[in-house]
Amino acid sequence: MKKIILIASVFTFGLVNAQEYVQTTTNSANSSKSFSTTGKVAIGKNGTAGQVSKLHVEGQGSFGYQGLLYTNWANEQNWGGDPNKWAGYIGFNAHRANDYPKDYYTNGNPYTNMAAFEGSNDGFRWMYKDLNGGGQNNISTNLSEYMRLTKDGKLGIGTANPEGILDVYGAQNPSMVLKNAANKKLFIALADCNGCHGSFAKPGDAVFRVLGGGDMHFDIPGTNSNRKISFNTAGDQIMTIQEVGTSGKVGVGTTNFPASIGSADLNAYKLFVKGGVLTEEVRVRTGWADYVFDGDYKLKSLQEVEQYIQENGYLPNVPSAKQVEKEGIELGDITRVQQEKIEELTLYTIQQQKEIDELKTLVKSLVEKK
Repeated sequence: MKKIILIASVFTFGLVNAQEYVQTTTNSANSSKSFSTTGKVAIGKNGTAGQVSKLHVEGQGSFGYQGLLYTNWANEQNWGGDPNKWAGYIGFNAHRANDYPKDYYTNGNPYTNMAAFEGSNDGFRWMYKDLNGGGQNNISTNLSEYMRLTKDGKLGIGTANPEGILDVYGAQNPSMVLKNAANKKLFIALADCNGCHGSFAKPGDAVFRVLGGGDMHFDIPGTNSNRKISFNTAGDQIMTIQEVGTSGKVGVGTTNFPASIGSADLNAYKLFVKGGVLTEEVRVRTGWADYVFDGDYKLKSLQEVEQYIQENGYLPNVPSAKQVEKEGIELGDITRVQQEKIEELTLYTIQQQKEIDELKTLVKSLVEKK
């Protein structure tokens, strides 16, 4: 008898398997549950016609522990000021209805913080609410928006209106940190007080810091010439680091990097400054003039020096005023030349002292003969 009933049941199911089996509650057609013979299930709607997914839930769904993970497609009446915009959301202990004000959600557990991820025609939003470890259940509350990705690809963190591809906002001392597993950090911040984020920072200053060791590199790879890193303030170009040919040069107050001045070759020069340079100390590595004291040094006689001055208007081996005005001077070289002249003067003085001593001896002998 049981076999007959089983065969009859299978036969009956086979008669309807070309369609679908529909179970509908008596109070509402929208509360129906549909099961198709193709393995599709619809909850909250009649039939699975046109349904792509295996499971379709019309209305709010909840999952997980105590059903605290919610999903739905709600009418965000205040989203962007347009009451006709819809938004889907995934709520973590947070769900909402169509008539809720913008950003308002209801919790399902008083001890779990609330969060929601929304998506609409305007983009995506991440919102959060800390319940501080306890509170009332089923209370509608305003979630704070912490991140937004707009439909045109702009990401805002701390702001709902990103102005660039990435816009980070913080009300006080905003900062960003990039770090690795070794805890090496690149720290970028805006200071709101003296000493905030950096010992020398003032309110409004931007601060870049490398923490945990390591250097900061500015690298523009490639082989193109005349590329530059420029530091500007108040409309003035303060400093420029520029590739000129195959050599990197630094300009302070200037972007002019001449290859020569007159006959002086400047191609090996790295630093160009427009204006004065004030410093407490300068150290120049250069050759020195001790060759003057070598035994084979050809020291000109004072008569030869006098003749050279009369003919040229300046000392031998010293640049003329015209040349200096046109080409400037090399600090190391002119210091060596000046030392050369000092050492030559020393030799002239020694020579003159010897002649004076000889004259003294001669005069003494003449006086004694009288």
